[in-house]
Amino acid sequence: MQRDQINFSYLKRLFPTLEQILYTGKFTSLNEFDKCTQLWHQAGFQGPFFLIKLSDQFVFIILNQNSTQDFIRTIKKGFTFELSKGTQWFYFNFQDEQSKVFNVWFQEFAWRRQQNEIHDLYFILLLIYFKQIIHMQVETSEQQFEEIYQSLCKDDRFCLDLRVQFEKILKVEMDRCQAYHQLSEFLSGLAKEPFQDTPALMDMLDELKSAIQEVNSKIKERINEDQDKGIAKLIRTKIIPSLTDGQRAVETQKRALTEYKEKAAIYKKLEQKKNDLLQKNDEKLLQLEKQLQEAKREKLEKGQTFNFTYKNYIEDKNDELKGLFKHFFNRLLVISSAGLQHYAMAIHKIHTTDEKQQVYTRLSKLGIIKHKKQ
Repeated sequence: MQRDQINFSYLKRLFPTLEQILYTGKFTSLNEFDKCTQLWHQAGFQGPFFLIKLSDQFVFIILNQNSTQDFIRTIKKGFTFELSKGTQWFYFNFQDEQSKVFNVWFQEFAWRRQQNEIHDLYFILLLIYFKQIIHMQVETSEQQFEEIYQSLCKDDRFCLDLRVQFEKILKVEMDRCQAYHQLSEFLSGLAKEPFQDTPALMDMLDELKSAIQEVNSKIKERINEDQDKGIAKLIRTKIIPSLTDGQRAVETQKRALTEYKEKAAIYKKLEQKKNDLLQKNDEKLLQLEKQLQEAKREKLEKGQTFNFTYKNYIEDKNDELKGLFKHFFNRLLVISSAGLQHYAMAIHKIHTTDEKQQVYTRLSKLGIIKHKKQ
């Protein structure tokens, strides 16, 4: 106990945030692996080994008896290790974040008691390592969960806002279609009554009516011509339902994300409980291990499902959006093309219509002017 207090006091001076000494090795020697020669060589560090817990991290240190320079490494991501047992000695192999490979040689004899001590060290290191990695993964996952959720919320809002815009366009197009339809009906009906005796003007009105009807047919719903949807039918039967389906897809992904997040939380809770039982060497560990494996399986299953569906969702969303705008602007182009063609013909008809001779003939019949004999 006195030796432990001395060690703690000494290490406290080196590490002011020291909280606990987790393991002590009486004498160790550090070797480094040369990747070029594939051989081990002494790294120049020999002395007692300590695995310690600071307030914000875990560290192991070899207090060097050969010089004033001690060997210190922080256990963090990128640090890997394994335990090797030779015929007489134990080696604690590890690779640090700089990818340098070392081993720590423990001088304790391979008695059963010493074996247990070395294995205790291994499990303590394993626990610390995975606790840190799990902690980092949970933090990252929580951030990823939130980022994905916010992205889905933006997608939902985008679909809603775009659907509202197209609903406005649909109303305008339907009103415009109705107005042009009424105009064409007027041109073919009431508008002709004053010009019954002027065939040239009657023909001109028919030409105007036909031009308006041709362009209007590109706007209204063509029930029997699915390959040539009017823009109103395109918006009503494809664009708006597509955006509504997009919102449903967002809700599906939100539910999948929630299920995955719940399974991850359960797994995290069980993992923490396992770590606590490991430290206490509790007999309930075996039963908990079964629960943990089941939770891990469920988490993995939900994770794989979400990853698959979310990837498909992103691809489908992008393809659907591009297709939606492609059809919409193609239809606008068709309307514009029809307008250029048929309205140009109508304008030409207006310019070339000559009703003067017909007016003279009518006036002469009424005796208002004298009809010139040919």
